[in-house]
Amino acid sequence: MGTWERGLPSLTQVSTPSLAPLREVGSATFSLSVDQLGTPNFEGKDVEASIKTWWLEAQCGLEFVLSQDFRTGNARGIAEETAEFEHVLAHLSFSAEEPFQMGPSSEERTRRDGHGGWRVLRIDTHGGTFEVTSFSRERSARCFANLLEHRGHKQGYFVEPQHPLPPLPSRGPDPMHWVLLRQDENGVRYEIAREPWRSQLEWLAEQSNKEPRHKQFWFVESLPCVTLAATSADR
Repeated sequence: MGTWERGLPSLTQVSTPSLAPLREVGSATFSLSVDQLGTPNFEGKDVEASIKTWWLEAQCGLEFVLSQDFRTGNARGIAEETAEFEHVLAHLSFSAEEPFQMGPSSEERTRRDGHGGWRVLRIDTHGGTFEVTSFSRERSARCFANLLEHRGHKQGYFVEPQHPLPPLPSRGPDPMHWVLLRQDENGVRYEIAREPWRSQLEWLAEQSNKEPRHKQFWFVESLPCVTLAATSADR
């Protein structure tokens, strides 16, 4: 796991965020000083000055965002999937108060439906085995089990796969299946936007076609399927 600081592997700030889609997976209240995470390294548009955001990466490969409002102390955790929230908290060197883990997104429910995962199991002092959580990524499960072991409780943790394993979270944006086109009075077509879902583009086309002053026609077409090359993604 590398060098341990305060009993935890160090975190590094991400200079080039990956294309992995991240979503809010939970929130908690922290009493932390800025120097514990370094200078905030991520800025979004129209974000209040009291909100500071860090984009961080752990040595296990976990990439996450921690965004805190210093007026309230409340912080949002943003990561790949719901199980990563506890993994994020386990990597922090300061304690969380009133942690709240959100439910899985529709994408996560669909992706993991009918699948198992990499299970983190706890063995208590009587030999009983209990599932703590389940990850899509093996590396996350093994790191989380390791972090729990280093807390020093009189319990053991191990990881085992439950088949069939789920597909990994996408490492890029959803494929664009639909395109919004504008055709002028001369029949020339212009691409306006691409989206993975048809409904939003059809609504935009409908609204644009309501404008009688435009001598143009807006419509939606499907894009040809693109088969991505197989990769040896790190689980």
